[in-house]
Amino acid sequence: MKAFQDVKFKYKDEVYSVKSNNVFRLIGQIEEVISLGEILNPNPSMMKICSAFACCVNYAGGNTTGEKVYCHIFSDESFSPVDAVANLQSLMIPPDEYKISQGTQEDIKK
Repeated sequence: MKAFQDVKFKYKDEVYSVKSNNVFRLIGQIEEVISLGEILNPNPSMMKICSAFACCVNYAGGNTTGEKVYCHIFSDESFSPVDAVANLQSLMIPPDEYKISQGTQEDIKK
């Protein structure tokens, strides 16, 4: 079982994808900009969100900057800050099979 699934996201009418075996590396790059805790905060920094989303686009083969993502959010009604946050959250949180809902440390070690 893979820890992560392939990820797809859209930016400026382009669909970008990251293979499952590269998702964890991308998370590392995102966390150089913003932590998952900050993303889950009700009021995350837009500068950090946009910079992290640009990191995703660039990792997937695109070419943009945090500044361009920031401006795009305000110029395109089909892309909002909520979309950027949702994409980052879905990328960084592992699938349900890896979430610990119940169990002990012994179960986790298996």
